[in-house]
Amino acid sequence: MRQQRSPRDLPTGRQQQPSRWRFDDSRQRVVIIVVLAAILVAIALPIYGYYRENISSAHAAVSTVGDTEFDLGYLLKLSKSEALVAVQGGVTSAQDIQNIPFLILDQLEGSQVVRAKAPELGVEVTDAEVDAALREFILGPPPTEGEQPSEADFQQARLSYLDAVDMSAADLRKRIEDGVLVEKAQDVVGQQVPEVQEQIHLWAISTQTEEQMFVVLARLRSGEEFIALAKEYNTLAADLDLIGPSLDATSTPATEGDATSTDATSTPPVEDPEANEPGELGWIPKGALTDLGDILFDLPVGEISEPIEGTAIYLVDERDPARAVDETFLSVLRQDHFVDWFQEQRDEVGVERCFEVPFADANSDCSWQYGWLLERLF
Repeated sequence: MRQQRSPRDLPTGRQQQPSRWRFDDSRQRVVIIVVLAAILVAIALPIYGYYRENISSAHAAVSTVGDTEFDLGYLLKLSKSEALVAVQGGVTSAQDIQNIPFLILDQLEGSQVVRAKAPELGVEVTDAEVDAALREFILGPPPTEGEQPSEADFQQARLSYLDAVDMSAADLRKRIEDGVLVEKAQDVVGQQVPEVQEQIHLWAISTQTEEQMFVVLARLRSGEEFIALAKEYNTLAADLDLIGPSLDATSTPATEGDATSTDATSTPPVEDPEANEPGELGWIPKGALTDLGDILFDLPVGEISEPIEGTAIYLVDERDPARAVDETFLSVLRQDHFVDWFQEQRDEVGVERCFEVPFADANSDCSWQYGWLLERLF
């Protein structure tokens, strides 16, 4: 027998209506949520893109010196200031401007290496030294006589400079402090170069062609004096590389009534400031012979070297085991010694540079940094 259902068990239209409303409400809420999510994504994507392109990228490391890290944003900030200085100074070459980030990074790395080694050298920088250097940087060397610039003059000039190059006062002071630190370290390291060293007195003959050198060698074999020929050819031995500043000259045989020709296109080595004879390079300390130094310094007194590259010969006519180094050579020798010392300390401290030109390594994780900086530099 079929069981009868109670009337209240039977579905009615009045009982179904709330269910449809609830279904419609749920669907509407889903649509609203989807629309809101789409709006949030549309807003978030540009924000994320800006953050990733500008803020996050700016924090990427360009170099690490020991435990100190320099990021891309800081390099960009200093490069912008330096570019403004360059442009205001008349530098218009795009290549020069594009090299600025590398120059800045060299300075940052260099000063940090020196800072790490300063305690070992006993070098420190006081606030007074930074103040004095900053004042000289802004106003130039103080006048030897007359009225000195006032503090108000200095502050006005300093603010004008900071505004012109878009640099903060803190960044400028840090840069000045780094410069003072490196300069003091260079003085201390430079003092390690002895003022008295073994030196040789050097003469040279340099010809423009091997055929001319054959003539010179034949005359020497016939008994003519080296020094007399050196004076005749009036040379500064352009084939020898000596450190320091140089004069420009080219050797040609001098003829009676004809002055020795001079050509500003060649770059011969520096000579002893006391040398005043044609062909006389003078007293040279060993460290000044950056090219062929061992060969020439080991020449016995009175012996002529073999032709160098077919066009240059040298004679050591005197040797002094303990001679005071001329101040010109001493200054350059000390600079050269500091460079050698710095390279050793750089390796010891540890410098890891990420920043590079794009074509250096296209697959490098850092290859994008240079382009990112250049886009914002100009």
